[in-house]
Amino acid sequence: MFTFDLKWIVPAVILTSDRLLNSEIELQQGKKLNEKLLTILKKAIHDYQPYYRHRLRSDDIDYAIQEWLNHDKAIDPISCLDKLADYFLEWTGVSFEVKKPLLNLWLALVSLIDPNWIIASAYKKRIENRILQPNHAIANILSDQCPIALVKPLGNKIYADNHVHLNGHGTSSLSMQSIALYLEKEPENIKWPNRTEFTLYESNKLDKQHIPLLVRVCSILLLQQIFFNTGTNNSKSENEFVNFNIINLKTIIFKKASIIEFYNSANISNTQEIFKIANDPKQCPKNGWLLLCLGFLIHANNNQNCDYRKILSIFIKSSHILRNYMTVSGVGLSQFVSFFGFSLRKPEKIYKSGYKFDDFAVRHDAASNIKREYRISPNALIEENDKRSLSLEYLKRLSSYFFQWSKPENHHFVVHFTRGFPNKKNRNDRLLKDFRDKLNLQVNKLHDLMNSVEYQKSEIKTGTELSPKNAKVDLRKLIRGYDIAGNENQLPIEIFAPTLRVLRSACYQVNSNLYLPFKKPFLTVHAGEDFSHVLSGLRAIDEAVNFCQFDEGDRIGHALALGIDIEQWAKQQKRAYLTVGDHLDNLVWCYHQALKLCGILPEIQPILPILEYKIKHWSNYLYNDEHYSINDLYQAWLLRRNCPRRLNNNQGISEIKRKVRLPDYEFLMNHPESKAKKLWLNYLYSNYPSDNKRRFKTISVDLQIDSNSIPQFINEPLTDSISKEELKLYTAIQDLLIERYSKQGIILEACPTSNLYIGRISHYHEHPLFRWHPPSGKWLKNGERFNLFGIRTGPISVCINTDDCALMPTTIANEHDVMMKTAIKHFDIGHCQAEEWIERIRQKGVDIFDSNHIDWNNIFEPY
Repeated sequence: MFTFDLKWIVPAVILTSDRLLNSEIELQQGKKLNEKLLTILKKAIHDYQPYYRHRLRSDDIDYAIQEWLNHDKAIDPISCLDKLADYFLEWTGVSFEVKKPLLNLWLALVSLIDPNWIIASAYKKRIENRILQPNHAIANILSDQCPIALVKPLGNKIYADNHVHLNGHGTSSLSMQSIALYLEKEPENIKWPNRTEFTLYESNKLDKQHIPLLVRVCSILLLQQIFFNTGTNNSKSENEFVNFNIINLKTIIFKKASIIEFYNSANISNTQEIFKIANDPKQCPKNGWLLLCLGFLIHANNNQNCDYRKILSIFIKSSHILRNYMTVSGVGLSQFVSFFGFSLRKPEKIYKSGYKFDDFAVRHDAASNIKREYRISPNALIEENDKRSLSLEYLKRLSSYFFQWSKPENHHFVVHFTRGFPNKKNRNDRLLKDFRDKLNLQVNKLHDLMNSVEYQKSEIKTGTELSPKNAKVDLRKLIRGYDIAGNENQLPIEIFAPTLRVLRSACYQVNSNLYLPFKKPFLTVHAGEDFSHVLSGLRAIDEAVNFCQFDEGDRIGHALALGIDIEQWAKQQKRAYLTVGDHLDNLVWCYHQALKLCGILPEIQPILPILEYKIKHWSNYLYNDEHYSINDLYQAWLLRRNCPRRLNNNQGISEIKRKVRLPDYEFLMNHPESKAKKLWLNYLYSNYPSDNKRRFKTISVDLQIDSNSIPQFINEPLTDSISKEELKLYTAIQDLLIERYSKQGIILEACPTSNLYIGRISHYHEHPLFRWHPPSGKWLKNGERFNLFGIRTGPISVCINTDDCALMPTTIANEHDVMMKTAIKHFDIGHCQAEEWIERIRQKGVDIFDSNHIDWNNIFEPY
């Protein structure tokens, strides 16, 4: 999560605070405020305390505010935007870019402030000073302007984004444009994420459901003035805001929805032209929201009407609040999932006219110099209610877009299974009978699809409106891999491992001589991204590698636990919370890794008795003093990779399929009374016996290093502690796993900006990328900073990616650029060496994509 200096919290509050928004609405209604706006601003700043490192001091706030007031010492968002534009942006001759030394600060700031408004303010000032004409500004915005004002890479370098969600680029801007111009009804059944700074909305003093209506109403009232010169000084418009409630919001929308018809007017001004182009999908496939922001700001300067500026101020704040509910804030995958699933990010159901959202979202993703590996849901390929269970219509439509708007060879797809509680009322269920059966059904349907001759040649549109053309494509060959994402704390990878192994093995029956085999798909598992205890993250990564039987070229997404600084983690985390069962699993797994390290690091041996003592204690607690050896517990952990639904139900299943689903079948059949099997079954059914709930009791682990290596469990039975020796062991285990995975050819997918938004790091220089693949080879010499124990023999393969550019504003080129600049600034690396380092990583990403890709030119036949 980004943190800020007070200097930058103040403008964020002026532009986004719901306290200030509510006060301005009340003033517009003719109400009297109990406090002055400046006093309300000071209170609002305290709402943003989580973004500040220390407690906010009132004296500091008083001084910091002064810099961001206008020349009349009043709160003015337009003046605030002007100051931000002057500070951060520079003109390149064809576009605005962030000043290079301010890149890191800018990337943090746009997590709170919509960059479109700042960029629009910069264009407005150049138009005011006659440095740019409006038509030139429009042309630059449409052709050259990055919507986040990021620096363009030198030359025509090719980038590969191997970890990205479909429609993940530009979606928030496209959503804002859609809501401001086309919202025609109140959105229903919206599940809003949580943003702690919006205290009035989060406390239900204000209704979140009204935010999109407010954005739309403000847009209508502003456009009325711009096109019809109907000011809010007339009584009708004034009354519309005086009676500012949900009924009148809807009334204004329904009455004024036809305002879009003004675009057909022949005689329009330069300012009006901006809105006309923004509403024309043929002229403006991108940056429409930026054009809208520019048009509203230009009219504010051309027309000093006080009421227009007041409504514009409300529009700026309400649009920021809505946009920020589309942008991730905070730590943890649970929050990420709530933002990712926020329905207003893809608002095609709330308007009937305007853009077809999915179509234009794909345009935002299309770029000639970027190869992208899109994640798509299994539901895009199979339909549960369809008797034939097969559907490629969605994939056909997407593929047609890529043929029409971009290079088709730059795209392929990965089937994306999502983790999440199947049954929230029974979160402790590890058998998950129904969910496992559903996964099995999905696998069978995917097998039918991949084995069907009928789907070998699907007709798609490959031309444009001017030159229509069709082609026959085997779209199934564009499914290049399988991915498990979502909240790793909710469903362990063991649930999906048999599914991934079956899909990877392609062990289905071939029913036709015309069947053409497919290239082996790769696997990606997101693991080690979100964890309370670092051992949980490390074990989750190792479970993915072992349970899914990773091969060369398979990938781990994020993997932060594999590279974060262990002592810094303990210092910042202070206390970890997890269940008794998870804690025991961690200790047993850690002990097994420690045994492997003993031959390399003799100094590790004194730690073993500590682990043995802890394992014995928690095992006795969990199993009521029934004795199990550490080896029994470890073997039981390994058995989790087997599919329990096939343990006693193998009728009609081939031996190959059985081995894939039950890799330990022989052991389970030959040792039916083994303690390992008993423990595994106890784990699977631990949620069912009413007297066996100890596994799910929560314990806390004190991470503040104590001189006492052996914890005392007497006074606080559900607590544990950590020793300095254990922290040293965890760091050695990180190196052990990195080296092991490197030799296996496993690749780590790094998403730096995403990890700052979601993960447990606060700065780019804390990212594990620098440890996994250091800019300087000398750092991996025996005893150096990233090879303290002499375990590693070289770097591990990594690729840099974006994850989701709508949720975490960035670009793939910027992800490489910011890491290169971080290496120069924080690791004392020369510019030339940093360029060579990031170039190797960039090329590795392209090589990864190309190695998995099947060239479209070899899979379609034009006719």
